[in-house]
Amino acid sequence: MNMLGQISAVTRMSLRTVPHRLGSSLVVVIGMACAVGPLVSILSMSAGFLRTMGATGSPSRAIILSDGALGEWGSSLAHGQAAIIADLPGVQKDGARKPVVSAEYIGYTVVPKKSDGLDAYLTVRGVSTENPNLRPEIKLVSGRMFRPGKYEIIVGQAAQAQFDDRIRTVAGSNGAGAASEIEKANQLLSSGAITQAEYDAIKQKALA
Repeated sequence: MNMLGQISAVTRMSLRTVPHRLGSSLVVVIGMACAVGPLVSILSMSAGFLRTMGATGSPSRAIILSDGALGEWGSSLAHGQAAIIADLPGVQKDGARKPVVSAEYIGYTVVPKKSDGLDAYLTVRGVSTENPNLRPEIKLVSGRMFRPGKYEIIVGQAAQAQFDDRIRTVAGSNGAGAASEIEKANQLLSSGAITQAEYDAIKQKALA
């Protein structure tokens, strides 16, 4: 009997005896499903994370973390250390011979979604003015670049649509200038999302 015949015979015999060992067979099947299911989920998350990192990363960029940090969220570098890193040889320079370096801060906040009201964790990244040179793939589809020292952010279109009620000044999605900022602040004031004092402060900054 060849190998295929042996495999076929063993398979038929095993299937015929399943009704006699139904309980033990179910234990094996359910146990394997419970073991394989979480493993597949973890591998899927890992594959998605690696695919995202591969699509958004660049061989010309490097992330420098403090000693012992497992990620950006746990890294802490002093301002002087960032300046030393910027002056290291091999760091790319822009047209004005300034190093293309962005000392960044990663923060997290919880914001309710507009669609269902459930809380969602958002990552907020503080960047420097060199960010456009560091990440040229980021394109503004409306509005302008943020102004340093102002309470302004650049957001993706999906994030703005999902959390627009909680975003007070969005530089990168607000192309109409001061009038649009004041109009939006007025809408927030009317809905009770901000106070009169906050509205006055937004208006003053927009007209500055």
